Amino acid sequence: MHLDNVLFQAIKHKLCQLSCRAISVPDHTTPKTSESGSIICVSDLVQPAGGCGRSTLRKPNTPQAPHKTDRCRLLNFSRRYRSLPIFPPSQHQFSETVVQTNSLPCPSCRSSVSCSSVHFSFHPPYPYQKHHTNMASKPSILHLGDPPRWHADLYSKLTTHFNVITPTAAERERPEFLKALKEKRWGNFIAIMRPFWNTGGEGGRVDREMISLFPEGVKVYASAGAGFDWVDTDILAERGIVYCNGAAASSDSVADSALFLIISTFRNLAWSQMAARSGNPDELFDAHKNSPTTAINPGGRILGIVGLGNIGYRIAQKAYLGLNMKIAYHDLFRKPKAVEEAVGATYYDTLDEMLGAADCIIVATPFSGKQLFTAVKFKKFKRGSRLTNIARGPLVNEADLVEALKSGQLSACGLDVFENEPHVNKELCGLKQATLTAHTAGGTIDTHIGFEELCYKNTLGALLEGKAITPVNLHLIKAGKSKL
Repeated sequence: MHLDNVLFQAIKHKLCQLSCRAISVPDHTTPKTSESGSIICVSDLVQPAGGCGRSTLRKPNTPQAPHKTDRCRLLNFSRRYRSLPIFPPSQHQFSETVVQTNSLPCPSCRSSVSCSSVHFSFHPPYPYQKHHTNMASKPSILHLGDPPRWHADLYSKLTTHFNVITPTAAERERPEFLKALKEKRWGNFIAIMRPFWNTGGEGGRVDREMISLFPEGVKVYASAGAGFDWVDTDILAERGIVYCNGAAASSDSVADSALFLIISTFRNLAWSQMAARSGNPDELFDAHKNSPTTAINPGGRILGIVGLGNIGYRIAQKAYLGLNMKIAYHDLFRKPKAVEEAVGATYYDTLDEMLGAADCIIVATPFSGKQLFTAVKFKKFKRGSRLTNIARGPLVNEADLVEALKSGQLSACGLDVFENEPHVNKELCGLKQATLTAHTAGGTIDTHIGFEELCYKNTLGALLEGKAITPVNLHLIKAGKSKL
C-alpha cells in the first residue's frame, strides 16, 4: 500500500481523536515535508474556525464526497515513499505544534475562515525504507519503548528478518496493553524486546496475568536493565520463554559506583561531604578534625560480595586490582577455580560465615522476593564493619539498618538503592555514616548504549541462532521445554 494511503488512514484516525469526523485533501496544494530517521513531518494542517460546517472526505485522485463535520480541516501530506507496509492507525504516533495563523477559504463554501497552520509529525512503528519485502511473510517481534538511537545497523538487521511492531505509548499502558494482547492486535509475534530502561515498562509487572496472554510462539523477552525483579522469570520459564537482561552492559558503571560507596564507607566521606555542604565553619572543622580518627584505607581489608555474577565479579576485579582488597564471596553456585584465582577470591558456603569475616559487605544479588538483611542478619556482621548495596533496595530492612548503625554494630553504609523507592528513610538521610546516591550506579550513557545493543543482539541471537547472550532463567526451564 502506498504511503499516501497509509498516512491518510493514520492521520484520519488521529483527526477523529481530535473530534473531527472528516478531512479534505485537495489536489492543488503542494506538500511540504521533511524527513529525519523514522519521523515524517507534515506541514500545513489547517484548522479553520468558522465556514459552512461542511468539508470533503476523499483520498487523492478520488471523487469528492461531501460529509458533515464539526469544523473544516485541510491536510497536505507527503507522497515521497511508495510500496510500504500498512500498519493499524493505532500503531502510529503523532505530535503537532501550531506555527502560524492566517485566513483561507472554506473548502466547501469558500467563505473566509481563520486557520492555524500546524507542524504535524508522523512517527511510524519503525524506520521506513524505500523498498520492503512482503512483511506478511516475516515473523513479527514486539518492540516496547523508544525507537532505536545508537545501533541502527543492528535494528536494520532486525527489520530485514522480522516485522517489527511498535505499540504506541498509550498502548503500552497496562489496561490497553492487556486488552491488545487479548484482541491479538499485534498478531502472533515471537519475541518481545525493550531496548531502553526509561521507556517500555509502562505495562508494569510482567506477571502471570500478562504472560498468559502472550502468543504461544513467543520465544524470548530481551530487556534493558540489570535487575529483573519486575518480571516473573519463573512464569516465563513455565512457557519455555527465555528472559535476557542487560547486566553485562552496566557492569562497569555499577562497579565504579560500588567502589565509590566502598571507599566512602571506609574513609567517612559522607561525613566530610555533609560538613562541607552545610556551609557551617564549625561543622567543617569538626569533620576535618574528627572524621580521620575512625577512617581507614580499604587496602588489605576483606570485601565480602553477595552474588558473584557479572556485576559482582567486575566489582571483585576492580577492588582486588585497584584497591588491593581481599575478596570473599557467597553465591548459590561456586565459580570455577580459575575464576576465583584471578581475583584471589575465597568462597564461603554460608552467608553468615562470610558476614562474620568481612570488613565490608557489598550486595550484588537479584531480589527474589525475600528480604535478606534484617536485624537478625546484622547481628551476624563483624562488629564495626560496613554494608553497601547496589542491587535492589528491598533486600535491606532500612529501619533495622538504622538501628545497627546507631548501636555501632555497623560503622557505615553506602546505598544506591532503597527499600521504598523513590522514598528514602528519613533517619538514614540524617546519618553522617550513610553515603546515599539516587539509584544511579548504572546511570551512564555508556550503559544505555550497551543496553540497546545487548537487547538487539539477544533478540537476534535467540531467533536466528537459537542462543541468547545473557539469559537469566535457562536453569528454570525444564529440559526440552525451551523454544530456542
